[in-house]
Amino acid sequence: MEETKRNWKVTPEIQASADIDFTHLYPSQWEEERVWRRRVAERLSRLIRHAATQVPFYREKWNGAVPRDWTHINGEKLLQELPVITKSVLIEAFPDGCVAQNVPESRRQLEFTSGSTGQAFRFYRDITGMPARIACRRLMNQWAGIQQGDHLVWIGAPFHRIEELQGWRGIRHRVNVWLGREIPKFISVFDVSRKNVPYHLARITRSSDPYYIAGYTSTLVLMAQEIERQGLPIARRPRCVIATAETVSQTHRRLIERSFGSRAINQYASLEFGTVGFSCPDHPERMHFNAEWFVCEILLEDGRPAAVGETGHLVVTDLTNEVMPFIRYDTGDLVTVSGPCPCGRTWPAVAHVEGRTSDCFTTRSGRTIFSSVIDHFLQIQHDYTPYLVEYQTIRMSESEIQFIFVPTAGWTQKVERQLQHDLQSFFGEDFSVGLKAVSRIPREASGKRPLIKSMIPSDGDR
Repeated sequence: MEETKRNWKVTPEIQASADIDFTHLYPSQWEEERVWRRRVAERLSRLIRHAATQVPFYREKWNGAVPRDWTHINGEKLLQELPVITKSVLIEAFPDGCVAQNVPESRRQLEFTSGSTGQAFRFYRDITGMPARIACRRLMNQWAGIQQGDHLVWIGAPFHRIEELQGWRGIRHRVNVWLGREIPKFISVFDVSRKNVPYHLARITRSSDPYYIAGYTSTLVLMAQEIERQGLPIARRPRCVIATAETVSQTHRRLIERSFGSRAINQYASLEFGTVGFSCPDHPERMHFNAEWFVCEILLEDGRPAAVGETGHLVVTDLTNEVMPFIRYDTGDLVTVSGPCPCGRTWPAVAHVEGRTSDCFTTRSGRTIFSSVIDHFLQIQHDYTPYLVEYQTIRMSESEIQFIFVPTAGWTQKVERQLQHDLQSFFGEDFSVGLKAVSRIPREASGKRPLIKSMIPSDGDR
């Protein structure tokens, strides 16, 4: 099967379909749960039947699990009987095994992830699902207060760079940014440092056009820290700041809001699905998942649904992709379940996205340590923010942790001794903790900077 990346554009037909989808999507958030669940169950039934009959991977995987009589099948109940799948098995099956045989090639949109988790992933989107994804993004923008005509400044890795920045269009855009006529569309995370934050802020705020910022959490946090440390003025504040791609702690959210003077939004999105979840506009400490187009399950290690207050794996079924169905797909992310949101929206709400499974580790005594917990310990329980620019926890072995950090000018040997004591107390007898001061913490090839990193090979690497 030929695998060429083919660009797609938002045609008038796609835009018209997106407008229709939005008119149905908007009221869904307020509907009684039983109403939208009925629609979702019907869509699930159709998708599972399609995958079971048209996709070789699922035909083999589900052998015997899917009944032949579909007359009275409940999609939600049937879904719970199917196995969870992982990225690695889809990588092995791609492309012939996991692509629907009855869907024309014209509907295939080849995409690929950066491989930031160690596995580069090629997959197909369904072009007919684009209107639903556009409608979802429009609703999330509405929640964030973004208005039509607002310009986006994307701060991410170079592989996200949009095509219009290439060639003569790109040259013209860069000249206009330099002259203050336009806002930069893209800033590479590799180009942002503590020293040049004032330069980038000046580029962003020089134009009079309204704008909002979206980007990797670690870079937004770095910029927020420098705005406060250097007392940098922001002449024109962004409509909002959307943090994505990395874990967003409540401490990070408050820091970004305080420094930029704008709402900080936590977005859950992936290249596979687009925008799945967004901060609640009324209770931003919680996040809602789009229940109309994504079935999001939060499962414990034994496969049981997580209860309120428990943390489990986020498993997603995408109802917009018939080309290469994602059914009970383990995203690799960990989520803490919350009860119903006080805002009144009936879509599923979660208390916190803890990050990827690689953003935590379990001690020999059975305690799970998340990056968000380390953040809370260092920034709330013990206020080390005056002394640490950034930091990373590296698990060197089963019993050894190295805490690397970039110190501020206020760093002293007394602070070092206290931090050593506090971290050793936090991690306990399971680990010996070493401290290492560095001038900078390098980013991964993906442009991300994980808060927790492990040097222990996974089972698949041994």
